[in-house]
Amino acid sequence: MKLPHLRRRERVLCALTAAAVLAGAAYAAVVEPLATNWLELHRKAGAAVEEWSKLRALVGSRERIAAAYKRVEESVMTGTNPDEAQLRLFDEVSRVANETAFEVDGLKPVRATEAQGFERYGVELGGRCTAPAFTEVLLALQAPEHLLRIDKLTVVVGRGKPPLTVTMRISKLARVERSQ
Repeated sequence: MKLPHLRRRERVLCALTAAAVLAGAAYAAVVEPLATNWLELHRKAGAAVEEWSKLRALVGSRERIAAAYKRVEESVMTGTNPDEAQLRLFDEVSRVANETAFEVDGLKPVRATEAQGFERYGVELGGRCTAPAFTEVLLALQAPEHLLRIDKLTVVVGRGKPPLTVTMRISKLARVERSQ
């Protein structure tokens, strides 16, 4: 394209302006999308490497996870009717209390409640013990193989033998599969 009426300096400025506009258009149309795509791919690759390392760590500890799952699965009560689940909880709590030096005075049922697809059955345990026996029974109830939860705890210190009077409301999750 000839521009005869422009001077040489104006033609150079026009050519430089056209080159700058073309360079800007080339950058906007080619370089920036390529750079954006490369940065997105780099981010995705970093996320994939991070996820891969997490999965690799999980695979490395699969035996530990499987053992923990089995322990939790075995400790959640299952039954075919609510009475069976309540009786199993009574047996479990009384067995744990009898294994320690806890003197059981009473064991009463507590009404079952719904808890995220499961039912939570409870008992109220009353008894007397010494301070070391109280610690022992608390540790036994909280052991992972039982998954018992102490919802309410009342301790009264007296002068008698044993000195502690304890009342605990204990609950446990159960899955009751009622037959139709």
